[in-house]
Amino acid sequence: MSELRSFLQNIDDDYLVGLSNKGIVKRSYKDLEKETVELTEDGETIRGTLGEVTTAICLPLTASTCSCPAGSVCKHIVMTILAAKQSSSESAADTAAESAADTVAEHQSEAEAQKMEAGTDAIPADKNPEPAAEQTTQDTAESASQDAETENPMLEKLLAVSLEEIKKAALTKEWKAAVRLLQDEKPVAISEGKLITVTGEECVVKLAYPLALSTCSLCHDDKFCRHKTWALLSLQLEREILTEEELAIEGEEEGDTWDEALIRETLPGLQAFLREILMVGCARLSPETPYGLERFAIRAQNAGLAILVGKLRALSEQVRGYQERKIKVRVSGLLSRLSECYRIVVQLQQAIERGQDLSGLAGTFRSEYTDVPDLHLCGLGMREFQSDAGFAGKIVYF
Repeated sequence: MSELRSFLQNIDDDYLVGLSNKGIVKRSYKDLEKETVELTEDGETIRGTLGEVTTAICLPLTASTCSCPAGSVCKHIVMTILAAKQSSSESAADTAAESAADTVAEHQSEAEAQKMEAGTDAIPADKNPEPAAEQTTQDTAESASQDAETENPMLEKLLAVSLEEIKKAALTKEWKAAVRLLQDEKPVAISEGKLITVTGEECVVKLAYPLALSTCSLCHDDKFCRHKTWALLSLQLEREILTEEELAIEGEEEGDTWDEALIRETLPGLQAFLREILMVGCARLSPETPYGLERFAIRAQNAGLAILVGKLRALSEQVRGYQERKIKVRVSGLLSRLSECYRIVVQLQQAIERGQDLSGLAGTFRSEYTDVPDLHLCGLGMREFQSDAGFAGKIVYF
């Protein structure tokens, strides 16, 4: 049996819901009762034909394609998967039946041979089938016992995934969200099978290895989302592969880093440039001034000075607007912005010379939204308004 066929035997409806959604899975079952899917196998690809629609199923299943206009996992792909699962099950059942018949026949032949060697008449197999049946039952029980003692290979692979691999599979944003989710929510249940199922309050995650084969019933995405990351971390925590302390250390946000050498190189030139603007005056600014400010903004960005980047770009826009005589740009506002940039540069230089922490002055480039508890708002007042464009509305204060 091919790897694809073997994997299809391990998935269930929850896995298919994670690929698409519950409605598509239900509709696929109904349509499969009316339509026939013609299957052909080409190596590790199963091709299906449903009327004029053709599908190609491969691993990971999210990479499967369909000739219909749908841009994601459609009902035709799900129907092909279900048909392939059904055909694989029937083939496996036939193979098991043939294997059982061969085993019984082999035991009967051995019994007859032993009696012939002992010099006694062999008992016909159709007259006394009990010994072969008992032997077959015993072998089956021993085989089941051995299978029970064997570890789940999928579980072993998932437990062997390192934190670095998990962080690499998930985007930085998803990793941080998963760590926060793990602190707030514990899994309702973790069940082991051919795939590992982690059930949360809002979603069901089917974990598989490689990680790209995992599915989430909430995101329906082929990426390793926060819920898949949360599920894998929960599994490793339960099996004590990972500890709360290790996760807390890994979950700490890395501090912003600054290129101190580039900062020392950039600040003096920027300070001189801003001083020249202040000395010359707004009315005599060069047409190249906005571009000069943009160049310094780029250097500030490379140095990691997020606040200064925003201030310089805003100042560049104001200078350009002043030179274009835009009515919204006033000299007072331009001078205020210019003085603010100059003051930040001086403060940064002083902090660098004294070896102080730059986090308060440099700022951060990215900030993320975090979940907060439910807010209880109390209305304090309301007023009506009408805009210059004639739009009327109400403003409520809480």
